[in-house]
Amino acid sequence: MIIRGWSIDGYGLFHQEECRGLGDGLTVVLGPNESGKSTLMAFVRGVLFGFPDRRSRDPHHLPLQGGRHGGRLFLDTPAGPVTVEREAGRFRPPLLTLPDGGQGGAEQLDEILGGLDLEAFRSVFAFGLTELNDFAALDAGGIGQRLFSAGITGAGRSAREVLDILDDRAARLLRPRGRSAIGTTLEHLTGLEDRIAAARSELGQHPGLVREEEDQCRELETQSREADRLRAKQNRLERLLELWPSWNQRQQAARRLALLPAGEDDQDPGDRLSRLADRLEDEAGQDAGTVEDSRETGAVPVIVVPLLVILAATAMGGMVWRLRAGDWPLASILALGAAAAALAALAVGRRRFRHRRRLEEERQRRAADTAANLAAAPRDLDRLRRSLSGTAERQSLEQTVRQVDSLVAARAGVDHEATAFIEELGSGSVDRWEQALDRTRQDLAGAVERRDQALKKTETVRRQREALELSTDLPALETEAEALGCRLEEETGQWRLLVTARGLVEEAMREFVAGRQPAVLAQASRLFSTVSMGRYRQVVQEPDGNTLTLLTVNGERVGTGDLSRGTAEQLYLCLRLALAGDHAGRGSPLPLLMDDVLVNADPERAAGLAAAIGEYARRGQVLLFTCHPRTAELLENLEGEVDIRMLADPPAGKIYSS
Repeated sequence: MIIRGWSIDGYGLFHQEECRGLGDGLTVVLGPNESGKSTLMAFVRGVLFGFPDRRSRDPHHLPLQGGRHGGRLFLDTPAGPVTVEREAGRFRPPLLTLPDGGQGGAEQLDEILGGLDLEAFRSVFAFGLTELNDFAALDAGGIGQRLFSAGITGAGRSAREVLDILDDRAARLLRPRGRSAIGTTLEHLTGLEDRIAAARSELGQHPGLVREEEDQCRELETQSREADRLRAKQNRLERLLELWPSWNQRQQAARRLALLPAGEDDQDPGDRLSRLADRLEDEAGQDAGTVEDSRETGAVPVIVVPLLVILAATAMGGMVWRLRAGDWPLASILALGAAAAALAALAVGRRRFRHRRRLEEERQRRAADTAANLAAAPRDLDRLRRSLSGTAERQSLEQTVRQVDSLVAARAGVDHEATAFIEELGSGSVDRWEQALDRTRQDLAGAVERRDQALKKTETVRRQREALELSTDLPALETEAEALGCRLEEETGQWRLLVTARGLVEEAMREFVAGRQPAVLAQASRLFSTVSMGRYRQVVQEPDGNTLTLLTVNGERVGTGDLSRGTAEQLYLCLRLALAGDHAGRGSPLPLLMDDVLVNADPERAAGLAAAIGEYARRGQVLLFTCHPRTAELLENLEGEVDIRMLADPPAGKIYSS
């Protein structure tokens, strides 16, 4: 895999930054401090393996000049050009543009990287002085596994990690101290066996507990019945005291009803008042009829009758005189007719006068009766008022009796109980009821307390019996113990398998160290001997697999802890170059990114390190970042083509070719 360039949308001080045309061999990126060299190397690691999230302690390199936080790398792979694009943030997978134009993801990127993870990449292929020091710290903590496990299969997985996983799983099953699956199963099995033994000895207690429980149940039933009886008695006394005022009022109302008069008062007052009004109305109508009859008869007034008599007498006298005189003129004949008419009218008037007189006498008689009735009306009204007052009182008293009877019937109970209750209520023994209620309440409190105690004792004995029955279920206990024994056997088998697997991994590691390590350490020894100008001739690994020792030309053994910082950094740089070379020699070369790794070397050793870097650059790509022009000159003078790229002063961060 070759990095041909990058395009940064926004990362640290870089914004819309693009670099193309990086070569296969050595490229030196030269720039002053804070020009972005470490930022560029972090960007390459982030695109390939993911940018740090908020949980990581690594710098996040937020885009200071704007832009989307992330970018893309342009790679050359055996299959063709591939673009890897990634954006910062959790759960942001890479997006690959494959040689055929299709899209890819994390799986395809993992194949390009040969299964290498970020830890191995930072340890071997992309590092600065900080990573060199971290690598040195591994010397005391498993360098035998961590140093060479990256080259076992190319998967980048640590053999120490595999051993740790096996140890963790085995410890979950069994550990000398602390909780574990096998220990828990053993603990449960031991406790179960103790329960089985105790159950066998407790079987004789069961009959006694059963009898005691039956006795307590009978006592509980007795006390419950007594409490119910006293509660009913209390309720009855409370009802008597509650209903007594109403019953007393009902009795008084009944006695008053018995004293009210009967007879006329039983007649409806409304009917009586209606008949009185009708009688007065009839009499008034009869008087009006009499007057009207007198008007209809047309009787001649009394003063007119004498006049008609005189007129008739005169007319008759004149006619007689003329008749005697033999004078019968027409006027005399008319006078005679007038006299006759007067006599006829006189007769009619006399009849009408007599009829009028009879009507007047009838009217006067009826007027006298009406006056008598009107004179008696106040007395009738007074009797009516007294009757109405008595009727209202009777109705009120009867309503009181009905209401109290209904209330008592609802509270008295049924059948003979109701009869007895009403009889006792009629006795009115309020003082006796109150005293009995006080005694009943005290007796009820004692009965309830005795019932509760009996209930507690019953529950206690019942729990003891049930616990004994559960504990003495020997078939169930023995079945459970058998199941725990099977589980213990299974867990023990798993533990043996894990221990065996760990031994196989350790054996494989020893074989690897014996077979592969000599080649890697031989290459590292050759490089470090050149860098140290022959002072140290060999790098060897101690039998414990975790310690490196240097052999001088005089045969002295020097531990890594005795080296100066600069010498230790040079040793571990040679070890990285040897590991990277071994990885490339197995057909999966990866770019080597280094950040100012020569800064602590003196000029002579720096030249030796530059030669070692140039040697690797002939097999794989190298990107070396530095702020020292002397380092760039040293590398530029190596054999082969060396590309020098300059970084502008901060904060622009622009890259251009020399």
